[in-house]
Amino acid sequence: MSHDRSVVHGIATLMIIEGATLAVASILHLSGDVHGSAPFDADHAGIAEAVIGIVLVGAAITMFRMPARARAVGLAGNGFAVVGFLVGLELHRTGRGSS
Repeated sequence: MSHDRSVVHGIATLMIIEGATLAVASILHLSGDVHGSAPFDADHAGIAEAVIGIVLVGAAITMFRMPARARAVGLAGNGFAVVGFLVGLELHRTGRGSS
């Protein structure tokens, strides 16, 4: 059981680090420090990164607090992040994500 707990803590820690990197990317996008070509919209990207980062950190905190539910919560949080990134890539690719 202690091995399982250390694995859960390791994965949750990585999710927090991922959320922190998304926070940095969000701040850079929303502050206007990142510019791209059309159809790139930095505000849309920054908001999406913030939401995904919040979900990942929230899931990681839940994993720490409720190890019995860690697998389901971790899969849900990471699944949300993957779908969010794929939606963002598709919106960027098709130009529907620009204002």
